[in-house]
Amino acid sequence: MVARSRPVGTPLAQRWVDCHGEQARTWLEQIPAISGAWAQRWHLALGRPLEGGSVSVVYAVERHGGPAVLKLAAPWSRWSAQEAAALRAWNGRGAVRLLAASDDASALLLERVWPGTPAHGMTATELAGLLAKLSRAAVTSGMPSLTDAVHLRFDRAEENRTRLLSPGQIWRARGTAVDLAVAHRGSPITCHGDLSIKNVLVSDDRGLLAIDPNPCAGHPSYDAAQWAVTQVPVAQAPQRAAAAAAALGIPADDVQRWVGVLAAVEVCLASLPRAQASLDLARRLNAGWLA
Repeated sequence: MVARSRPVGTPLAQRWVDCHGEQARTWLEQIPAISGAWAQRWHLALGRPLEGGSVSVVYAVERHGGPAVLKLAAPWSRWSAQEAAALRAWNGRGAVRLLAASDDASALLLERVWPGTPAHGMTATELAGLLAKLSRAAVTSGMPSLTDAVHLRFDRAEENRTRLLSPGQIWRARGTAVDLAVAHRGSPITCHGDLSIKNVLVSDDRGLLAIDPNPCAGHPSYDAAQWAVTQVPVAQAPQRAAAAAAALGIPADDVQRWVGVLAAVEVCLASLPRAQASLDLARRLNAGWLA
């Protein structure tokens, strides 16, 4: 069975076309052939496309060893190779297992998590436990720096879907984030890099597992702040940040400063209600980039 790609008319596919033009349209048209080729090579039965993913198409698949996930990265994805490297390094400790990868990592075969629901209600203590597992992996050669990760995140923020921020405010937020990254250059750990709740799944037999990393050689305050700022209610991000810092044994100010700048990314990329709540949060925190 060959699954059909998402039609261009869906919101995600249409946004890809709006942002990436003919490249996105061509890739979407090629998805059935691409997915079919990898299914044949890895002896997979393709199932339905799964929800989620901002730079990839993801299928539920069946293989000889049981259910799995086929992830196909879009041509404009900029961290597929690093994702594969991080998943190999973690080797199932705190993250999904990588079962196979193409040479360029544009196609990944991943462990299927069951039930695989997002970890809503995840506590600061649980976050600390997950980050402890992920940070045990040595920083692999070629892993982007935290500064690199910041630039990638703000490159995406430049899309500015909500138009609630001016280009100048986004630029100042980027500069503040780079300054924070530079301040954390010593003794880096392997960060997930995109630790929102949608990227932490519940596994019946292995607890909480991270998916879809944008990994970098960074600092736990970066992941902790992402966790804090991407949950709802957004207004409670400072309390979550303080709890995460206490659980991790790091200065609360480190996490709070990251919350203040990552709120800018949320304003640019989140749904309008969450974007407005993130803007209100930034104002409450007197974020300097708003000036």
